[in-house]
Amino acid sequence: MLHSTLHGKKNFSHQEIEYLSHLRFAIDQHAIVSIANAAGDIIDVNDKFCEISGYSREELIGKNHRLLKSAEHSPAFFRQMWMTIASGKVWQGEICNFNKQGQEYWVRSTIVPFLDENGLPLQYLSIRTDITYTKLAEGRLRVFRRLIETTEQAIRVSDAEGRIQYVNPAYERLLGYRSREVLGRDFVAVGTAGQQEERVSEVLKTLAEGKSWTGLLKLTRKDGSEFMSLSNLGPIMDPNTGKLANTFNMFVDYSAEIDRQQALERAVEEANEANQAKSEFLSRMSHELRTPMNAIIGFSSLMEMDDELSENNRDNVNEIIKASRHLLQLINEVLDLARVEARKVELSIEPVDCVVLVEECHSLLRPLLEKSEVSLKISLPEPFIVRADHIRLKQVLLNLISNAIKYNRRGGKVCIQGETIETTSGHFLRLHVQDTGNGIAPERMKELFRPFNRLGAEYGEIEGTGIGLVITHSLVELMGGEIGVSSELGKGSDFWIQLPAEVLPELQETTTATATATAPDQQQRRYTVLYIEDNPANIKLVTQALARLPHISLFTAHTPSLGLDLAHHHQPDLILLDINLPGMNGYQVLAELKNRTRTASIPVIAITANAMRRDIERGKQAGFAEYLTKPLDISLFLRTVNEFLERSE
Repeated sequence: MLHSTLHGKKNFSHQEIEYLSHLRFAIDQHAIVSIANAAGDIIDVNDKFCEISGYSREELIGKNHRLLKSAEHSPAFFRQMWMTIASGKVWQGEICNFNKQGQEYWVRSTIVPFLDENGLPLQYLSIRTDITYTKLAEGRLRVFRRLIETTEQAIRVSDAEGRIQYVNPAYERLLGYRSREVLGRDFVAVGTAGQQEERVSEVLKTLAEGKSWTGLLKLTRKDGSEFMSLSNLGPIMDPNTGKLANTFNMFVDYSAEIDRQQALERAVEEANEANQAKSEFLSRMSHELRTPMNAIIGFSSLMEMDDELSENNRDNVNEIIKASRHLLQLINEVLDLARVEARKVELSIEPVDCVVLVEECHSLLRPLLEKSEVSLKISLPEPFIVRADHIRLKQVLLNLISNAIKYNRRGGKVCIQGETIETTSGHFLRLHVQDTGNGIAPERMKELFRPFNRLGAEYGEIEGTGIGLVITHSLVELMGGEIGVSSELGKGSDFWIQLPAEVLPELQETTTATATATAPDQQQRRYTVLYIEDNPANIKLVTQALARLPHISLFTAHTPSLGLDLAHHHQPDLILLDINLPGMNGYQVLAELKNRTRTASIPVIAITANAMRRDIERGKQAGFAEYLTKPLDISLFLRTVNEFLERSE
């Protein structure tokens, strides 16, 4: 098309037409070609031009080349281009155009002018090559180069033999070498500190396998000083051969961070030592204070019993006893606070029935309710069972309910309610203790859980230490729960605690009855199971769980020695064993069972709160048939027990 169009122009010389003939193949195959008149109006284009510009031939013919102009180039750029063409010379360069969709594309253009008999441009032939992807790649390369040239991470690139090929400015600043001093040298010999042969060998082996290595590597600066680097070394594989082509190391000086971590560890250690010293001091002080307190309270009580004591002196003695008991309470709570802060509170997490526990608290607090003329209403759904430490949860509830009574008004009310909370973390139960007291000012809410801060109540008649809520807050968190409060001045407060719910799944109905009806002569075999555990709550839980399986007789032992004796004499079908036992731990008991002929073949299942991965692996390596962790999944527990008993048949 294009060749024939040019060939028909009478103004072209034979030489020009011959030249165009030589270009024909290249033009038709891959070039983006257009012909324009002296004013720049398009006379003809080839298919490639239409393809990249997005316009059809009909849309382009007669239009000026300015249709494709982008804002990339300055007016001076175009002036220089047209001056060159107007002088009859060929112009070559890169031009950025817009396609029909308004998107940029780049071409490398050669514009050839064809002159009339007077030597003036008559038409222009523009031959272009699409270089859009090349320009994009160059742009990315410039960005990448700028990145590695300006980053604070030192970068070193070596060939497959370890010879340094490139280092960035950060490398030069950090190690003190100029690039010309290290190029071509082995990267291990330059900058790597000595006495790290094992680590260097590990790095080289990892890179040779085509893998990355990250870790601490000691490096040496040009001046001989050493520092610890956090290095990330990696391979660059040849895409054609799949072999190692280059390696790189991106690293920073990690010395300051190591110093910071070590300082933090020392600070934590010192804090722990100080905390331990505080706990020991408080423990000793508690003992020293209790001795004189015993005498004060004891002798005051004797004086109170004296019938000849005057009324005035009796009042004085009552004040002494009252103050002494308050002081004793303070001593107890300060000691308890020290244990909580040091995280030395021993907890036994188990199912706790809050309905029963609240009733126990009600009984204990009835005298205070009557004295304060406050009524208590309990509205808990049944069942309302949480996972908590029974004793510590009782302590929490006693504190919250007694506060709701003491800081209430005469004739006021305390209401205890419960609700179910579903979160992404699981199933929880929330227990509210609501009162009709004076409430708490919003600006003082943040002071609520600070030790010895009674929010001004220390100036009133109500006794207190300002520690109870702090202990309550810490205990709830230690039991895996949350505590919160909402309050309104003049209307009262609502303290709530939220703890994980205990769900005892219903067992699926068995076919025992059907089997008995169809085969009355066949009786289900009975099994014996021995449970060695020192915690009464855990024994109670397993006893109640196995009571659902009537074909099992359960023996329990609260000491290792008793458990070994029962195992020897009764030879149970299965043994359940706790790890943390008094006198002998579970591993020692297991070893003793395996060493005895009569018990060596009995499967032993560990039931323990030691739930770390290393604990589980250790348990299985020691020879436990199965390792179940607390809190027990009752359904899984019963299924596991049944499976082992069926294997024993």
